Amino acid sequence: MLSLIELGSMGVIGGGASRNGRRVGCTGVFGRVFNLSRSTQGTSGRSDSLKRQISRRPSIRLMELDFNPGDTVLISVLRPSRAPSSPYHKMFAISSDELFEVAGLAKQTTPYITKRDKFAASVKANVIKPRPNIPNFIEKGVMIARRMAGVKVTYWYRHCNCYHYTDYLTYGQTFGSSDNFFYQPASVDCPVFATITSETDVSSPEFTLKTKNGKPVILNPLPDE
Repeated sequence: MLSLIELGSMGVIGGGASRNGRRVGCTGVFGRVFNLSRSTQGTSGRSDSLKRQISRRPSIRLMELDFNPGDTVLISVLRPSRAPSSPYHKMFAISSDELFEVAGLAKQTTPYITKRDKFAASVKANVIKPRPNIPNFIEKGVMIARRMAGVKVTYWYRHCNCYHYTDYLTYGQTFGSSDNFFYQPASVDCPVFATITSETDVSSPEFTLKTKNGKPVILNPLPDE
């Protein structure tokens, strides 16, 4: 296994889209070492290939992309100026102009919200719409994402990354599988285990994210509109 210094010299660490000179990407650490393309087969039975899903959608420049709250926006970690290919960086749309991102290296990271005009003009992307056969909680997910911005959360490049967070915000659950190299089952300390139902008031100060052991992650208040 390559050391972190060697990975850094290869440009792997922090690989992803260029934004104001910064590289981002939640699966970037091993992107160039393991150039894998695997299906998003999850523990709930979701088994469609992510590659097959996006193959029906022509890539377009992110600055011109049409997306709506609850959509997942994909860009390539390794070659963001080309049509998205594995490994992907996944972002959760919270408006038609803003994307919620979780990216990092290890242990902890701080999610943030980025407007589309902050990305390099050459970045290309695809949109994945919420799956109609799985119940979603998009309005609640948007509120949770806004409350998560600026809060330190757990990050592991395979067990608690942008795949886990975007699916949790969309569906209230994750679909990691041991068969998917970049999307493994969520780690015990990944805060994606708080139950969300139609009755859950995610705007309440009492609502927190939770790890598998029930440890709370306190969120910020909703920002003023």
